[in-house]
Amino acid sequence: MKEKKTRKKPGLNAFVLRIIAFLAMTVGCAQVFTDNHEVDWKTYLFYFSYTIFVFLMVEGIKHSQDRWAYLRRLVVFAVISEIPGDLLFCGKVWDTSQQSIMLTLLIAFIIMNAIDFIRIRVNNMVITFATIIILCWAGTVACKYLNCELADFGIIIAGILYLCGNVTYTRTLQLVCFAVIVIYVTADNYLNILVDGFYYTVPDKFFALLAVILTWLYNGERGPNKLAIKVAYYVYFPLMLLILYLIKTYALA
Repeated sequence: MKEKKTRKKPGLNAFVLRIIAFLAMTVGCAQVFTDNHEVDWKTYLFYFSYTIFVFLMVEGIKHSQDRWAYLRRLVVFAVISEIPGDLLFCGKVWDTSQQSIMLTLLIAFIIMNAIDFIRIRVNNMVITFATIIILCWAGTVACKYLNCELADFGIIIAGILYLCGNVTYTRTLQLVCFAVIVIYVTADNYLNILVDGFYYTVPDKFFALLAVILTWLYNGERGPNKLAIKVAYYVYFPLMLLILYLIKTYALA
């Protein structure tokens, strides 16, 4: 008898979404090679890629069988990423004035697991919603104190995606949350786009909204999931920062 071939679901799997996020993050970091920093592409593209990573993190939390291993990997590579990140953006081996986006992801992971712990045991929508607000506020304070990348809104993004992914997931709610909170409430950095002689202002958090819309194409599949690929997910960011630093320092000196 012939084995039935499993049909691939339409849409983007987790592997493809990660590749898109990594590419956006790489382009953002590559701004160090330009002299014109009037447009902060690094921040814009970091919002885009970070939102995708947090979305996949929410999915990972729902299906992970070993969250402690997940946490250990994040801790290790958050620490490792600091040195190449400081070298590339600050010109120092260690600079506490700016922490890597990996640390923001680590704090977001801890906050979402704490929320998940309470949600499962309490099983009350009101208490869960209050927990999300309180812990996201605490996580935002921690990020600002530690000078993390995207400190002003990174943990709030995690809270919204967790809420929509675990409690009352609807695309309409997700869109409203990001359109109202992301774009208008916290917008403090704008991209001016010239079209037909008119300037249009786009808030930096708009790129997070674009990422949310992209995640609607997620088909629920992981894609290639070999051990080497899993390791590459974590190794890529610090290695990319180191390569960009070496190019900037030696190849373009």
